[in-house]
Amino acid sequence: QAISTSSQLLGFDARLVEVKSTSASGSSQHEQTLAVMLTAVSQLAKTGAIGCATGSAGEKTQCVVQALGSASALNSVKLSSTAGGNVSAALGAAVSTVLTTPSLAGTVNSSTLAAAVTNLDCTGNCVAAPAGTAPPVAASATAITAAKLLFTEIKSDWASMFSRGGAASVATGVVNVEAFKFKTTMSNVHAPVKTLLGDSGAVLMGLDLYNDYKAGRTTSVVRQNAHGVSSNDASANFSNYCAVTCGLNQELSASASTSTLTRATSIANANSIGCSAIYHLSRLYTPTGHVTTEWRHGFFITPNADGTFAYGTRARRTEYTYVASTGRSSLTANVGLQQDSSGAVLAFAGTLTPTLSNGDITGFTMVGELPAGFAMGGNTLANFKHSVSLTGSKTIDAANSNTTSTTISGNIVSIDSNGATLSTLTVNNGLLNTVPVSRDASGRRVSPTAPTAVSSAGGEISAVTLNLAFTTPKAAFEGVLSFGDTVWDKSGTVFFPTKATFSGAARNTTAAGVTTEFLSGVLTASTTGYAAFDATLPRSASNSFSKNAQFVGKVSAPNRPVLEITMGGTHLDNSNDGGVFKNVSLQYRTLVNGVPRTVVNVTGSPDTTGQIKNFSLTEASANLSLNWIDKATTIKLMSNTTLEIGSLNTATGLATFSDGSSASLDIGL
Repeated sequence: QAISTSSQLLGFDARLVEVKSTSASGSSQHEQTLAVMLTAVSQLAKTGAIGCATGSAGEKTQCVVQALGSASALNSVKLSSTAGGNVSAALGAAVSTVLTTPSLAGTVNSSTLAAAVTNLDCTGNCVAAPAGTAPPVAASATAITAAKLLFTEIKSDWASMFSRGGAASVATGVVNVEAFKFKTTMSNVHAPVKTLLGDSGAVLMGLDLYNDYKAGRTTSVVRQNAHGVSSNDASANFSNYCAVTCGLNQELSASASTSTLTRATSIANANSIGCSAIYHLSRLYTPTGHVTTEWRHGFFITPNADGTFAYGTRARRTEYTYVASTGRSSLTANVGLQQDSSGAVLAFAGTLTPTLSNGDITGFTMVGELPAGFAMGGNTLANFKHSVSLTGSKTIDAANSNTTSTTISGNIVSIDSNGATLSTLTVNNGLLNTVPVSRDASGRRVSPTAPTAVSSAGGEISAVTLNLAFTTPKAAFEGVLSFGDTVWDKSGTVFFPTKATFSGAARNTTAAGVTTEFLSGVLTASTTGYAAFDATLPRSASNSFSKNAQFVGKVSAPNRPVLEITMGGTHLDNSNDGGVFKNVSLQYRTLVNGVPRTVVNVTGSPDTTGQIKNFSLTEASANLSLNWIDKATTIKLMSNTTLEIGSLNTATGLATFSDGSSASLDIGL
């Protein structure tokens, strides 16, 4: 009878099971259950429960074993109370602690312990069946216990990993804490990335213009590119404002105070190149017109006798005043943003070395310094200067010089005013492709095949891939950013990338040199149907396109299980009010030693109105499923999709079970 009763309590005959670690590969469910129960006994000894709080570790363990023996009875699957307290409740709590502590639970799933915990928590007929008969465990009781253990696991994982308020200094979630460290140390990653792309793009375009003009391949002394990519304060529509402009000038030198340059009029007097990379824009309206302000890097580039080019560059704030009555703009301010103690404008310098083939640049190096970068989305300076070393090659299409493919590699180092390194951006390899674009009669860029196209507007970026690493003394990011498959909309007025991918890993480093990777993954975004969409017309059922997004990644933190997350969704852009989602999905897995312990799936689908209203949640290990309609106040808790075991209050997160017990699923987020 003793063997029968203990087998009913555990769900198996423990005499026939080998004791293994909770992380043992290939362990049977019974072996895992016994491992957890024995670990729970050790947990009781560690915490000093059921009156076993004194003596050595060995003495406390002996006390627990004796208390468990004293609380057991031949005719009951529930341990009775002793002088030390409720033994069943204490052992059940210890089991829950083990199952929610990754270093103790290993790969064991909570549902494995459903029968044992149900019997320990017995509230009804706890009499043991006579030897030789089946244990009296109701299906609903087992299902309820499995659901409770699942809720405990979910709360333990998410409440400890995440907290309210995002990546903030007061965050308590371990992932939030790591994210705040990363955010703090990486807040200026934008500056070197934008500086690298903006400045190198500007000077290379300037060299291209110089060579094309000198070779007679173009008669224009001005070239522009990168429409609508500069950050701005939303004071005007800057979508057609070029971020990069270069012109050929007659001057052989320029000073910090130079505000205007004389444009070249012939090949003979094209002596220098002036380029501008604009990083932020704003506009102030006046009674007579408006003032547009550019925060930019200005370059003055001159050829050397050995075929190289010398450049000087400054960070500037430039103002242009437009007078409506005349329809003209004029330069009214050109202020150097970096000055020394005497008030002189600081200039930074470097050398450009192009490789030419039939008069075209097919390779280059850029070595020197660049001015301070601008902070993300604004006009304040983020550092003092940059040290840059880049090399690259360029392939030009024989049929059209505006169809190019450029590869780059090298690094750009952000430096403070004391000469200390703030960060290093290393481009392991990068690829940038351009295709031809045209202008219409109003100067707006359009597709070369558009009926409104009247002249060439040079080339426009159609694809970019950057394999890069960004490091600071306290944090690092490595990853690949790419976008491409760029197409024109049906009207030929909007050039739009239809696929983008961002993959990488974020890490923090302590003062002791310990590195923690807390986030890694791949984010993929794409569109379908954009070529048939007319951006000049209102969005509608017949004039729409779809946006698709997917994230696959994992979040980890010290002494916590790994959360592996997969999210996806499709959005139909068919209305000027925002459109509708067609589907959403989420799966998260709790991984312990690389093995899933919990797997939760959530899906959302549209109802007859086309809105996402129908939701479903399933978790296979606990056989739990929930189905509900958006804004439902209560949700049925189902076991095996057919057995109703309770309901969940969506407002409070409280689950009430059919046996009268309850459990909270509120994780505090």
